[in-house]
Amino acid sequence: MSDFNANLVAWQDLGCEIRYFQLADFDPTKARRAGLLLCEADMRIEYATEWQNKRELFSDYLSALLSFIDTKSALDLTKAHDVVTLAKLQARSWLEQGDYLLLPTTLQRAFSMQEAIPANQADFTSIANFAGLPALSIPMLSSAKLPAGMQLVGKIGSDFELLDLAAKWQQLTAYNYTVSRAISFLYK
Repeated sequence: MSDFNANLVAWQDLGCEIRYFQLADFDPTKARRAGLLLCEADMRIEYATEWQNKRELFSDYLSALLSFIDTKSALDLTKAHDVVTLAKLQARSWLEQGDYLLLPTTLQRAFSMQEAIPANQADFTSIANFAGLPALSIPMLSSAKLPAGMQLVGKIGSDFELLDLAAKWQQLTAYNYTVSRAISFLYK
């Protein structure tokens, strides 16, 4: 979190007024899980014919995800829908306090490909997804070996404003993306 706070200076240098607020009773993990349950249910509906007749088209991983819905009831789906609806309303209400939200992209730095994927990896990025809000992620300025990101979330229709603000941030900070050796290796 210290890298995130250190990055706030660049935003202030761009003329942004930083206002802090608490996420209150918002539980991003609960909201993300509810959203995933609804997505899995939607996928089962969308691909019902293939699921019934050509199960081999689904990877083991995807089959496990899509089978999870079999353990849930209609009441579980209704509760999940309510959680996602509340998350949408909460995210949109946060934007009543300012023009944009600036949040960490994830709750942790990038992780090694040999490590397990953190369960909370998408908790913060799901906020914009639930609310139908435009968002983008940019790297945090840091001297740490593994990168971390921060995301800008805007009001509905502010897509180009977000891109413009991110470009101004990049120009102000002179951030220059370089391909790491690990990524270069993938393309050899």
